[in-house]
Amino acid sequence: DRLRIFVGDQSDVSFLQRVALEGAGLDLDFMQKDLGEPVDWERGGWDIIIDDGSHVPRHQLITFTSLFPCVRPGGVYVIEDIESSYYDGSDPSLYHTPIADAGLGMPSPGNFVEKMKELVDVINRGWFFSPDYSVLGKNIDHSIASISFHGGHILVKKKRANEIEYPSNHFFAPDKRKYVNIEGVIRRTETFRQEREQAHRHENDCTPSGLFC
Repeated sequence: DRLRIFVGDQSDVSFLQRVALEGAGLDLDFMQKDLGEPVDWERGGWDIIIDDGSHVPRHQLITFTSLFPCVRPGGVYVIEDIESSYYDGSDPSLYHTPIADAGLGMPSPGNFVEKMKELVDVINRGWFFSPDYSVLGKNIDHSIASISFHGGHILVKKKRANEIEYPSNHFFAPDKRKYVNIEGVIRRTETFRQEREQAHRHENDCTPSGLFC
């Protein structure tokens, strides 16, 4: 009675939401909650999610943004077969699904790996004094404790419930302008935000509405 099997399309956000609702026991409003709002993790969520699905980069992005919030504090999310992000040959496909716009250094959604690289700055946003900096939306990437890249897969660990925002106290915070050009950071982050908004105008079918900011 603890095993449920769902058959559907990994690129279908509504299907993934149904999996979260019926499989993880989390209501649809859960995705819209602020990071600090209480969640009944005893009732729902998963300790580990392994994406070993279609391996299509844009599907991996859709699934991560849809399901990572359902990982319990301290849990992990694994994405396998990320080599598909580098498939830029004459006619790449997996399971009869074409791989489009992939290749070394290509942007998402064609290259899932490149999007995950951006999360390094989110994890380290405290060091450039930008607590609101986000790539996938605060309710997703602000709960990431660590991300590690391996040959063929990526592992993302979620913060524990009592984990303090990192870094909690800078040794150079009183003299931060000596180390960080705060105004420059503000300008660059705003530029990044505008570039992402422009890039995501054609990605609306790739991620749940409102997850990117």
